[in-house]
Amino acid sequence: MTTSAEPTTNVLSTSVTSAGTTTPSDGFTTGTTGVTSLKPGGTAQTNNAMTTSGIRTSSSIGTAQGGGTNVPDVTTSSEGVFSSTLGHDMTTTASGVTSSSGVTLSNGVTVTASTASTTTDVPSSVTVTPLIFQGCSEALSQGYIVSGIYRLNLLPSVSNYWCDMVSDGGGWMVFQRRLYGSVNFNRTWQEYANGFGTPEGDWWLGNDALANITNAFNFELRVDLSDWEGNDVHVTYKSFKTTGPKYTMSLGQYSIPKSTTGDSLGYADTRDFSTFDMDNDNSINNCMEKYGGGWWANNCFNCNLNGNYHNSSDLPDSKGIVWASWKDINYALKKTEMKIRMTS
Repeated sequence: MTTSAEPTTNVLSTSVTSAGTTTPSDGFTTGTTGVTSLKPGGTAQTNNAMTTSGIRTSSSIGTAQGGGTNVPDVTTSSEGVFSSTLGHDMTTTASGVTSSSGVTLSNGVTVTASTASTTTDVPSSVTVTPLIFQGCSEALSQGYIVSGIYRLNLLPSVSNYWCDMVSDGGGWMVFQRRLYGSVNFNRTWQEYANGFGTPEGDWWLGNDALANITNAFNFELRVDLSDWEGNDVHVTYKSFKTTGPKYTMSLGQYSIPKSTTGDSLGYADTRDFSTFDMDNDNSINNCMEKYGGGWWANNCFNCNLNGNYHNSSDLPDSKGIVWASWKDINYALKKTEMKIRMTS
C-alpha cells in the first residue's frame, strides 16, 4: 500500500479532550490523552502534534507515526503505522487488508485502494464524520469540504451517505453509482426498493428512501458520466423527485448552461420505475427483463445507468450502462453517479 505525500489539512472533527490546549495559529488541539482533532481549516504543523503516546503529525508527508488516538484523515491504531493524505488517503486498522483491492476500517466498511482521478472516482479511504448534518449542503456550509461519508439526518433516519463536496461547488448527496462493476444491478423490485451496495462503492440508495427524501425537500439533480477513453461529462436538471407506489419520476428542466452533454433522461420524465419482475413501462416488451437493471422506462429508454456492467465500451445489444445523447446506445459507459443537492 502506498499513500500520497501531502500535508494533512481541514481534518473533519471537532472534539476536544480534557486538559487540552488549543494553538490559535493552526487550530490544533492536544491533551493528556493525545491529539484528538483538527478544527475545520486547521493545519497540523511538524512537532505541534506530539502526545504522551508518541503520535506526531508531519506537515511534509502527512503521516501519523506510532500509537495514538483516532483522528479522521490521520488515523493510527495500536497495531502499527498508518498513513493518510487528505482526499486521497489509505487508512487501515488492526483488522488489516481484506483483499487485494480493499481495506477494512474499524467500522466494518470495506473500500478499494484506487486513487481518485475524476469526480466520479471514490477516494481510497473512508472516514465517517462523527457529526450529524441535515444534508450534504449543511456540512459544506460548516466548512466540511472533503468528499466522503457523512452522517445525515434525512428520512427515515440518520444514515451514512456519500457527499460530493467538489462538483459545481459541492453539497451533493450521491444516490446512485457505478464504479467497479462489483455489485449486480439486475435486481428485483423489492431489492431496488430497499437499496443495495455501499455508499463509497457501487451503490443504489433505495427507492423507498429516495422517494421519502425527495418529497421532504427540494432538490436539483446532477448526473456524472465517464467513458473508457478518459472523458467525463455531466448533466444537470433543475428539480428531481420520485413519488407514489411505483416511484414515478418528476424531472425538472434540463439545464444547458450547467451541462456538458445532451439530455437522455428527459424521455423518462413522468415514467414509473420498472424491474424485470415489475413491468411498468410503455413497451409491448418488458424492457428491464430484456436489457437488465431497474429504471424509469418508457419505450424503453434513451439511458439506463443501472444496466449490466461491462469491462469495455463494446455493447452490441444495448444491454449495459448507456446514455444515448453522449455515446451511441451500443456504447457501455465506465462510471456513473447520480446525485441530488438541496435547493431553496
